[in-house]
Amino acid sequence: MENLSIPAGWIIARVVMGNQVLIGSIKAGRDAFESAVKHLSELADLYGNSLSALLTHSFPMEDYTQLLKLSSRDTIIPVLEMG
Repeated sequence: MENLSIPAGWIIARVVMGNQVLIGSIKAGRDAFESAVKHLSELADLYGNSLSALLTHSFPMEDYTQLLKLSSRDTIIPVLEMG
């Protein structure tokens, strides 16, 4: 596993000052994953492809600084790709 150093203080300040949200999961079990997949499938059934329009930007993990530079005016849900 590769270590990743990030400016945590700057990130927290940006979240607080920009009224942003950081969502994640650490060591979530299989049941939590399966529940999330089920709920996402239900949302997709209800709203179709319109949900994908909410994903406005996508960056590989190593380009996380590009995500942090985004303006909230033209960003709805940015994504860091892990994989």
